[in-house]
Amino acid sequence: MGSEEIKALKREQKNATIKSSIKATKARHALMIPVPVELKLDMKCLSNAERQKLEGYFVEARWLRNYLLALPPDEFRAFDTSTRDIHSLDKEGNKVPRQLEMPAKFLQSVYKDVRNDMKSLAKKKEKTGRKNGSLKFCSQYRSIDLNQYGNTHRICYGDEGDRNGRYRNTVHIAGIKRPIRAFGMDQMPKDGEAANAKVI
Repeated sequence: MGSEEIKALKREQKNATIKSSIKATKARHALMIPVPVELKLDMKCLSNAERQKLEGYFVEARWLRNYLLALPPDEFRAFDTSTRDIHSLDKEGNKVPRQLEMPAKFLQSVYKDVRNDMKSLAKKKEKTGRKNGSLKFCSQYRSIDLNQYGNTHRICYGDEGDRNGRYRNTVHIAGIKRPIRAFGMDQMPKDGEAANAKVI
């Protein structure tokens, strides 16, 4: 068996493992009841640089959303979510180059949101038969999806913490090294399982 065949076999095995894991997770989640919990992050525990970085994610998300809305349909559909170089427009309408530094998962989340908004508009038009307005550029981006627990974020509550038992009642967000202290952890169900979240 050649090296390419071995690689292909390993890829198939990996895909099968991922598929099986997703199926098991969906089956487990089907028996659960979603419980929304609102936590308040204490930003004072972050350095100025970390606070600016987290706040910068919202600015970059706004740049990206507006950039995506300005793309022609074909370019939007072909958009590569690994793209880091985009542009925004200043008040005079001139292009200003922008470099995205937010984690890839956040970038993918913004693209997915825009795509879902476009699908919703198309469905509404199909249902009512009337022409809808187009999506508008935003002056502020208000929430970022954290859609992959353990990757985009992690919540340490109760007896949880790192392996040394530290950082209890904290939230870890991708790209921010320091854990963020959070208030409201008493709402977390003891036998619950943390899932997706939003930073607002």
